[in-house]
Amino acid sequence: MRVDEPHVHFPQLDGRDPETASGVPFTWRGVGVPANGETFEVPHAAGYPA
Repeated sequence: MRVDEPHVHFPQLDGRDPETASGVPFTWRGVGVPANGETFEVPHAAGYPA
């Protein structure tokens, strides 16, 4: 991925204090990675608003 392409960063931590918390692995499920200007929509999970 190029740095000028849209992307997101977010912390996944096992505690509230970022100084003492450890990172927690995260994996997207059911979502592909678009390339070459392709777009995609993420299907909404039951119980979550559209």
